[in-house]
Amino acid sequence: MEKSLLSIVFTTFQNPQWRDKIHLQLRAQLESETNKIYINQPEGIYAHHGTQLVGGITFQKYNDIIFIDGVWVDEKFKRQGIGKLLIEQLVDIAKKSRIKDLQLNTYFSEAKNFFKASGFEVVNSIPHWKYGLTCYFMRKTI
Repeated sequence: MEKSLLSIVFTTFQNPQWRDKIHLQLRAQLESETNKIYINQPEGIYAHHGTQLVGGITFQKYNDIIFIDGVWVDEKFKRQGIGKLLIEQLVDIAKKSRIKDLQLNTYFSEAKNFFKASGFEVVNSIPHWKYGLTCYFMRKTI
């Protein structure tokens, strides 16, 4: 659906170049306000069995914290300790980088329980946030 105001056109069309431009502008403002450079390059640790990907963890480093974007383990390989080993690998990376805090948010009870069992604590929650689910903000101090 498009609406026009004067000669400006509004659209919901998805354009990666426009998204990237907005992201770069927001990053520039953040860097200006904090006097720090932010290079948000997602990193990952991947678990594989031969050529089959069985799990992974993606994350980003922000100064003195690592923010976990996602942890995934193939359904056939769950409950075998792979998720725990991925967290341990990330803790090793954090220690080598002198990072003391891992942070994440999750909407899923199973994930919240996994992270609690992995030493994370619920710092805050927002009931009925996205998708009508409670968002749990969690942290693990190393």
